[in-house]
Amino acid sequence: MKIDNINKSIGKKKIIEDVNLNIEKGKIYGFVGENGSGKSMLFKILAGWIDNDNNVKIEISHREFIEDSNLNLEKTGYENLLNLYNIKNEGCGDILYYLEQFGMLNVKDDKVSTYSLGMKQKIAIIQVIMEDADLYILDEPFNSLDKKSCEMLMYLLNEKRKSGKILIITSHINKYLDKLVDYIYTIKNGKIIDLKKNSLKQTNYTFTEKPVQKERNTSKNKGKYLVYALVSILCFICTSYIYAAVKLQEAERIYASSKYKEAYKKVANITYIRNDVASEIKYAGYLHNSLDSSLENIDIENTDNTSLVQMYISNKQLIETYKEKNKVEVKKYRVSVNNRYIESIECNLEKIKNILLKNKKETLESIEKIQMHIIETAARQEEECKIDKVDYEEYRKITELNLNTLHELKREF
Repeated sequence: MKIDNINKSIGKKKIIEDVNLNIEKGKIYGFVGENGSGKSMLFKILAGWIDNDNNVKIEISHREFIEDSNLNLEKTGYENLLNLYNIKNEGCGDILYYLEQFGMLNVKDDKVSTYSLGMKQKIAIIQVIMEDADLYILDEPFNSLDKKSCEMLMYLLNEKRKSGKILIITSHINKYLDKLVDYIYTIKNGKIIDLKKNSLKQTNYTFTEKPVQKERNTSKNKGKYLVYALVSILCFICTSYIYAAVKLQEAERIYASSKYKEAYKKVANITYIRNDVASEIKYAGYLHNSLDSSLENIDIENTDNTSLVQMYISNKQLIETYKEKNKVEVKKYRVSVNNRYIESIECNLEKIKNILLKNKKETLESIEKIQMHIIETAARQEEECKIDKVDYEEYRKITELNLNTLHELKREF
């Protein structure tokens, strides 16, 4: 498919100028360029979100674009995906399979408003991947993802390529583009200045295959095994209870030294002992494991300032969320754990802030860019809420919080 002479201006300023593309089915195209070079605007035109000045038609019927996930914050991650599945049940994949592969199965029943930036990104990716589209457009999909999730995404995109789909992607993390794409477009000041074939592409990329469902046992001779099965179950329960009690003692000792994740590993699979101690350790471990925007899981050296500012905003949202939770929480141990979790997030904020201080000019530019984006997104959401007759109040609070966070951060620079 050939697309010629795409142009886009805002006022007198040309954002996209005379862009010509030649794209084929079964190929992945990477786009590289500095911030503000026009990549995101071009992607929105290709996705059909905005018109181009020349009214050039994109002859692809079904397109999917991931930039902002239009998630319902008051629904769980699973409910958001299930809603898409119910609307478009043809071509949608296995929701639980994707949640498991992206490490989201244990938080699928939590509200999206409690998710970190990386967790929201995973749900948005799953939404797009489940669709059987002809063209997939992905703007910085690897942002805030841990290494395993990045590899899983690469595997899934490669599968889409094998099935004859067209994929367009941009990322500031070059190692993923180098392994994945067939061709690389370079864009500067809204113009395509270079196109080259990627000689570094990984041709034999493999990952964990989708598990095969076990067939049900249809044997008619179940009676003779019943006694043995019952005895085995009782033995298993007794053994598991003893094992769980030992593990809980070990976990309490580790937990006392504030090693929450290590303690959680000891009791993560314990189901036979339920008390406040076990519940507290599990809850603390769950929170600290879910903090996937922490610096432990992010390659800071390869993360641009815009992504770091977005991480800062996301962490601020988490702090406010758990402060609100503490106001209505009745279990004392949860309040205590939440406060320690907030302290961990605040430590991350300081680390992010120190990194941002190293490049004040670029940070201020990123803040301005994100401010404008938040304002534009808020206006669009308000209009959508009016059309759908949905209460905008929750979105308004989040918008105000994000803008206030940016104002505070800006003052420090």
